[in-house]
Amino acid sequence: MKRTAVFLFFVAIVMPYKGNCQRWGGGVDNQPLHFGFLFQYVYAGYKMGLNGNWQNSQLGRLKSITAPVSGGWGLGLLADAKIQEHVNLRFTPTLIFSNRRVHYEFADTTYIKGNDETLLGESNFLKSPIFDLPLTLKLSSDRRRDYKIYMLGGAKYSFEVISQTEDKQEIANPGSMALISKRGYFSFEAGLGVELFLQYFKLTPEIKFSQSFHNMLGNSVHGANNPFQTPIDKLFLRSFQFSLFFE
Repeated sequence: MKRTAVFLFFVAIVMPYKGNCQRWGGGVDNQPLHFGFLFQYVYAGYKMGLNGNWQNSQLGRLKSITAPVSGGWGLGLLADAKIQEHVNLRFTPTLIFSNRRVHYEFADTTYIKGNDETLLGESNFLKSPIFDLPLTLKLSSDRRRDYKIYMLGGAKYSFEVISQTEDKQEIANPGSMALISKRGYFSFEAGLGVELFLQYFKLTPEIKFSQSFHNMLGNSVHGANNPFQTPIDKLFLRSFQFSLFFE
């Protein structure tokens, strides 16, 4: 999926144009406010800071804690306000379906959990969809025939649609401990894009990077007794997003 997204991005940039006249692009550049929608592919993973004694777990001696990146996708809307000739303010609320994963590898091969013998390699999945509310400033170049390039930067507030911090599952089943992240968090964003003017609309491929500002590690009802929570000191979410805007 990642290779497909990158391939589509470059195909959109170099796609051929026929004829010498400029295409209209729906006239959206002449409007003070216009709207659109987007499809998005997300490649996200955690950046972690570990405690000094992270290797000593209640389940056994830890060999490593990693956060493999995971793919996902999103659907969103666009509201674009023209401030000046080359300056636009963009608001793109997006619903993202993407798993976030933390993997624990233990030094031993197996351990006894209840009456079952389980491999000592466990992954905690945080599966709740995320609703992104980004507000970005776009600085674009002059139009060259049927395309323009731009860069953007800004911030967004994100929150989990289904809260991980309410601990309903942990309270109902104390044996199913899990890594808990904060439900809402702020991130900064930066990216590049190309506006392609077609006959009746504008197609915009965009690549963007974002990272959360503050520690996303939440609170477990088990506190210091949660073996998946205590080895981790800080948790930040990083993501690369490839988007296709239709304006």
